[in-house]
Amino acid sequence: MYQKLKIEVLRPDVSLYTDIIYSNSINSWRSKNKPVKLNFMHPRTGLEPFAKAPLLIWAEGGAWSGSSPALRIPELAYYAYHGYAVANVEYRVSSDALWPAQIEDVKTAIRYLKAHSEELGIDPDRIILAGESAGAHITAIAGLTCNTDLFVTNEWAGVSTEVRGVINWYCPGDMEYSIKNRGDSEKKSYACIPENLLVNADIENCPELLASVNPMTYVTPEAPPFLFFHGDRDFLVPTGSSERLYDKLVENGVEANYYLVEGASHASVEFSQAETQRIMLEFMNKHTR
Repeated sequence: MYQKLKIEVLRPDVSLYTDIIYSNSINSWRSKNKPVKLNFMHPRTGLEPFAKAPLLIWAEGGAWSGSSPALRIPELAYYAYHGYAVANVEYRVSSDALWPAQIEDVKTAIRYLKAHSEELGIDPDRIILAGESAGAHITAIAGLTCNTDLFVTNEWAGVSTEVRGVINWYCPGDMEYSIKNRGDSEKKSYACIPENLLVNADIENCPELLASVNPMTYVTPEAPPFLFFHGDRDFLVPTGSSERLYDKLVENGVEANYYLVEGASHASVEFSQAETQRIMLEFMNKHTR
Protein backbone atom coordinates (compact mmCIF):
# COMPACT_ATOMS: atom_id res chain seq x y z
CA MET A 1 0.00 0.00 0.00
CA TYR A 2 1.38 3.39 -1.06
CA GLN A 3 0.01 6.55 0.52
CA LYS A 4 0.90 10.21 0.87
CA LEU A 5 0.89 11.47 4.43
CA LYS A 6 0.91 15.06 5.61
CA ILE A 7 1.93 15.36 9.26
CA GLU A 8 1.17 18.43 11.32
CA VAL A 9 4.24 19.38 13.37
CA LEU A 10 2.99 19.97 16.91
CA ARG A 11 6.20 19.53 18.88
CA PRO A 12 9.97 19.57 18.33
CA ASP A 13 12.36 16.67 18.31
CA VAL A 14 14.39 16.30 21.52
CA SER A 15 18.10 15.53 21.57
CA LEU A 16 19.55 13.85 24.67
CA TYR A 17 23.22 14.05 25.68
CA THR A 18 24.35 12.00 28.67
CA ASP A 19 27.23 12.05 31.14
CA ILE A 20 28.53 15.56 30.43
CA ILE A 21 31.26 16.26 33.01
CA TYR A 22 30.82 19.76 34.40
CA SER A 23 33.25 19.51 37.31
CA ASN A 24 36.05 17.33 38.67
CA SER A 25 36.38 16.97 42.42
CA ILE A 26 39.69 15.81 43.85
CA ASN A 27 39.12 14.27 47.27
CA SER A 28 42.58 13.91 48.82
CA TRP A 29 41.21 12.19 51.93
CA ARG A 30 39.80 9.35 49.86
CA SER A 31 42.52 9.74 47.19
CA LYS A 32 40.17 9.76 44.24
CA ASN A 33 38.84 11.99 41.49
CA LYS A 34 35.08 12.39 41.29
CA PRO A 35 33.82 13.56 37.88
CA VAL A 36 30.47 15.27 38.46
CA LYS A 37 28.07 14.96 35.54
CA LEU A 38 24.83 16.17 34.05
CA ASN A 39 22.45 14.94 31.37
CA PHE A 40 21.15 17.45 28.86
CA MET A 41 18.09 17.64 26.60
CA HIS A 42 17.41 20.23 23.92
CA PRO A 43 14.41 20.77 21.64
CA ARG A 44 15.09 21.07 17.91
CA THR A 45 13.11 21.12 14.67
CA GLY A 46 15.81 19.94 12.25
CA LEU A 47 19.54 19.69 11.71
CA GLU A 48 20.24 23.38 12.09
CA PRO A 49 22.26 24.61 15.12
CA PHE A 50 20.44 24.84 18.41
CA ALA A 51 18.34 27.95 18.89
CA LYS A 52 18.64 29.59 22.30
CA ALA A 53 16.10 28.06 24.66
CA PRO A 54 15.17 28.78 28.26
CA LEU A 55 16.66 26.21 30.63
CA LEU A 56 15.25 24.03 33.40
CA ILE A 57 17.87 22.65 35.80
CA TRP A 58 16.72 19.66 37.87
CA ALA A 59 18.32 18.03 40.95
CA GLU A 60 17.18 14.61 42.17
CA GLY A 61 16.39 13.58 45.71
CA GLY A 62 18.04 10.77 47.64
CA ALA A 63 18.52 12.01 51.23
CA TRP A 64 21.82 13.65 50.16
CA SER A 65 23.28 10.12 50.10
CA GLY A 66 22.31 9.17 46.55
CA SER A 67 22.00 11.04 43.27
CA SER A 68 20.63 9.60 40.02
CA PRO A 69 20.58 12.36 37.41
CA ALA A 70 18.99 10.07 34.79
CA LEU A 71 16.00 9.12 36.93
CA ARG A 72 13.60 11.85 35.78
CA ILE A 73 14.58 12.02 32.10
CA PRO A 74 11.25 10.52 30.93
CA GLU A 75 9.33 12.95 33.13
CA LEU A 76 11.37 16.02 32.22
CA ALA A 77 11.21 15.34 28.49
CA TYR A 78 7.75 16.94 28.71
CA TYR A 79 9.39 20.34 29.22
CA ALA A 80 11.86 19.76 26.40
CA TYR A 81 8.93 19.04 24.08
CA HIS A 82 7.51 22.38 25.21
CA GLY A 83 10.60 24.32 24.18
CA TYR A 84 12.92 24.12 27.18
CA ALA A 85 16.46 22.86 27.38
CA VAL A 86 16.69 20.58 30.42
CA ALA A 87 19.73 19.66 32.53
CA ASN A 88 19.53 16.85 35.10
CA VAL A 89 22.37 17.68 37.45
CA GLU A 90 24.33 15.23 39.56
CA TYR A 91 25.90 16.45 42.81
CA ARG A 92 28.33 14.81 45.22
CA VAL A 93 26.59 12.78 47.89
CA SER A 94 27.40 12.74 51.59
CA SER A 95 29.64 9.67 51.31
CA ASP A 96 31.78 11.53 48.74
CA ALA A 97 31.89 14.96 50.37
CA LEU A 98 30.29 16.81 53.26
CA TRP A 99 28.18 19.95 53.09
CA PRO A 100 28.55 22.46 51.42
CA ALA A 101 29.86 20.34 48.51
CA GLN A 102 26.30 19.65 47.34
CA ILE A 103 25.28 23.29 46.96
CA GLU A 104 28.70 24.15 45.53
CA ASP A 105 28.15 21.51 42.82
CA VAL A 106 24.74 22.79 41.81
CA LYS A 107 25.97 26.38 41.63
CA THR A 108 28.99 25.20 39.62
CA ALA A 109 26.59 23.45 37.23
CA ILE A 110 24.67 26.70 36.76
CA ARG A 111 27.88 28.53 35.89
CA TYR A 112 29.06 25.74 33.57
CA LEU A 113 25.78 25.80 31.65
CA LYS A 114 25.86 29.58 31.37
CA ALA A 115 29.51 29.57 30.31
CA HIS A 116 28.67 27.08 27.54
CA SER A 117 25.37 28.67 26.57
CA GLU A 118 26.37 29.36 22.97
CA GLU A 119 27.26 25.77 22.04
CA LEU A 120 24.44 24.31 24.13
CA GLY A 121 21.80 26.65 22.76
CA ILE A 122 20.80 28.08 26.13
CA ASP A 123 19.59 31.55 27.02
CA PRO A 124 21.69 32.18 30.15
CA ASP A 125 19.26 34.83 31.37
CA ARG A 126 16.23 32.50 31.41
CA ILE A 127 16.90 29.69 33.88
CA ILE A 128 14.56 27.91 36.31
CA LEU A 129 15.89 25.69 39.11
CA ALA A 130 13.88 22.70 40.32
CA GLY A 131 14.30 19.60 42.42
CA GLU A 132 12.71 17.06 44.69
CA SER A 133 13.36 16.27 48.35
CA ALA A 134 17.12 16.66 48.99
CA GLY A 135 17.44 18.11 45.49
CA ALA A 136 14.71 20.61 46.36
CA HIS A 137 16.63 21.59 49.49
CA ILE A 138 19.81 22.20 47.47
CA THR A 139 18.12 24.12 44.65
CA ALA A 140 16.17 26.18 47.18
CA ILE A 141 19.42 27.42 48.74
CA ALA A 142 20.96 27.88 45.28
CA GLY A 143 18.01 30.07 44.33
CA LEU A 144 17.99 31.99 47.59
CA THR A 145 21.71 32.79 47.22
CA CYS A 146 21.75 33.27 43.45
CA ASN A 147 22.52 36.98 43.72
CA THR A 148 25.43 36.42 46.11
CA ASP A 149 28.90 34.87 46.12
CA LEU A 150 27.90 32.31 48.75
CA PHE A 151 28.89 28.72 47.85
CA VAL A 152 30.68 29.87 44.69
CA THR A 153 33.94 28.08 43.84
CA ASN A 154 36.70 29.05 41.41
CA GLU A 155 35.31 26.93 38.59
CA TRP A 156 33.86 29.09 35.81
CA ALA A 157 34.74 32.12 37.91
CA GLY A 158 32.98 35.37 37.15
CA VAL A 159 29.84 33.71 35.76
CA SER A 160 26.61 34.61 37.57
CA THR A 161 24.40 32.02 39.29
CA GLU A 162 21.28 34.19 38.99
CA VAL A 163 18.07 32.36 38.08
CA ARG A 164 14.49 33.41 37.31
CA GLY A 165 12.64 31.04 39.62
CA VAL A 166 12.67 27.89 41.78
CA ILE A 167 10.30 24.89 41.78
CA ASN A 168 10.35 22.54 44.78
CA TRP A 169 8.74 19.15 45.34
CA TYR A 170 8.43 18.13 49.02
CA CYS A 171 11.25 20.41 50.11
CA PRO A 172 12.94 20.29 53.55
CA GLY A 173 12.52 24.06 53.56
CA ASP A 174 12.99 24.44 57.31
CA MET A 175 15.63 21.85 58.18
CA GLU A 176 15.22 22.31 61.92
CA TYR A 177 11.47 21.72 61.67
CA SER A 178 12.00 18.65 59.47
CA ILE A 179 14.30 17.00 62.00
CA LYS A 180 12.13 17.75 65.03
CA ASN A 181 8.87 16.68 63.39
CA ARG A 182 9.90 13.56 61.52
CA GLY A 183 7.67 10.63 62.46
CA ASP A 184 8.92 8.18 65.11
CA SER A 185 8.68 5.21 62.72
CA GLU A 186 10.79 7.05 60.17
CA LYS A 187 13.41 8.03 62.76
CA LYS A 188 13.75 4.38 63.78
CA SER A 189 14.48 3.37 60.17
CA TYR A 190 17.77 5.30 60.21
CA ALA A 191 20.89 4.14 62.00
CA CYS A 192 22.04 7.73 61.53
CA ILE A 193 19.70 10.38 60.18
CA PRO A 194 20.65 11.75 56.72
CA GLU A 195 21.18 15.28 58.01
CA ASN A 196 23.90 14.04 60.39
CA LEU A 197 25.61 12.18 57.55
CA LEU A 198 25.47 15.32 55.44
CA VAL A 199 27.56 17.29 57.95
CA ASN A 200 29.25 14.46 59.90
CA ALA A 201 27.92 15.78 63.21
CA ASP A 202 24.95 15.63 65.55
CA ILE A 203 23.26 18.48 63.71
CA GLU A 204 20.56 19.10 66.34
CA ASN A 205 23.27 20.02 68.84
CA CYS A 206 25.22 22.22 66.42
CA PRO A 207 23.05 25.32 65.90
CA GLU A 208 25.50 27.15 63.64
CA LEU A 209 25.95 24.09 61.45
CA LEU A 210 22.19 23.56 61.33
CA ALA A 211 21.68 27.18 60.29
CA SER A 212 24.21 26.78 57.47
CA VAL A 213 22.16 23.99 55.84
CA ASN A 214 18.74 25.51 56.56
CA PRO A 215 17.12 27.32 53.59
CA MET A 216 15.30 29.58 56.08
CA THR A 217 18.65 31.22 56.86
CA TYR A 218 19.02 32.59 53.34
CA VAL A 219 15.61 34.15 52.68
CA THR A 220 15.74 37.81 51.63
CA PRO A 221 13.38 40.10 49.70
CA GLU A 222 15.72 39.66 46.68
CA ALA A 223 14.86 35.95 46.30
CA PRO A 224 13.42 34.79 42.95
CA PRO A 225 9.82 33.49 42.73
CA PHE A 226 9.12 30.06 44.24
CA LEU A 227 6.62 27.30 43.45
CA PHE A 228 6.02 24.52 46.01
CA PHE A 229 4.34 21.10 45.81
CA HIS A 230 4.02 18.88 48.89
CA GLY A 231 1.90 15.81 49.60
CA ASP A 232 -0.40 15.91 52.62
CA ARG A 233 0.59 12.31 53.44
CA ASP A 234 4.34 12.77 53.22
CA PHE A 235 5.99 10.43 55.74
CA LEU A 236 9.56 11.65 55.17
CA VAL A 237 9.45 15.44 55.01
CA PRO A 238 6.72 17.07 57.13
CA THR A 239 4.51 19.44 55.13
CA GLY A 240 5.19 22.13 57.70
CA SER A 241 8.83 22.23 56.62
CA SER A 242 8.07 23.58 53.14
CA GLU A 243 5.12 25.62 54.44
CA ARG A 244 7.40 27.50 56.82
CA LEU A 245 9.78 28.41 53.98
CA TYR A 246 6.81 29.49 51.87
CA ASP A 247 5.51 31.67 54.73
CA LYS A 248 8.90 33.33 55.23
CA LEU A 249 9.21 34.10 51.52
CA VAL A 250 5.76 35.71 51.50
CA GLU A 251 6.62 37.70 54.65
CA ASN A 252 9.64 39.06 52.75
CA GLY A 253 7.52 40.12 49.79
CA VAL A 254 8.73 37.32 47.50
CA GLU A 255 6.30 35.86 44.99
CA ALA A 256 5.49 32.30 46.07
CA ASN A 257 2.78 29.73 45.38
CA TYR A 258 2.13 26.58 47.41
CA TYR A 259 0.18 23.46 46.40
CA LEU A 260 -0.67 20.91 49.08
CA VAL A 261 -1.38 17.76 47.06
CA GLU A 262 -4.22 15.71 48.52
CA GLY A 263 -3.49 12.03 49.07
CA ALA A 264 0.11 12.33 47.88
CA SER A 265 3.01 10.79 49.78
CA HIS A 266 6.74 11.34 49.36
CA ALA A 267 7.73 10.98 45.68
CA SER A 268 4.36 9.45 44.81
CA VAL A 269 2.85 9.43 41.32
CA GLU A 270 0.71 12.54 41.80
CA PHE A 271 3.77 14.71 41.12
CA SER A 272 4.19 13.25 37.62
CA GLN A 273 0.65 13.92 36.44
CA ALA A 274 -0.58 16.33 33.79
CA GLU A 275 -1.95 18.85 36.31
CA THR A 276 1.42 19.19 38.03
CA GLN A 277 3.11 19.57 34.64
CA ARG A 278 0.60 22.24 33.60
CA ILE A 279 1.15 24.31 36.74
CA MET A 280 4.93 24.01 36.47
CA LEU A 281 4.95 24.97 32.80
CA GLU A 282 2.78 28.02 33.47
CA PHE A 283 5.19 29.13 36.20
CA MET A 284 8.19 28.56 33.93
CA ASN A 285 6.65 30.42 31.02
CA LYS A 286 5.64 33.32 33.21
CA HIS A 287 9.13 33.86 34.54
CA THR A 288 11.22 33.14 31.42
CA ARG A 289 9.23 34.78 28.64
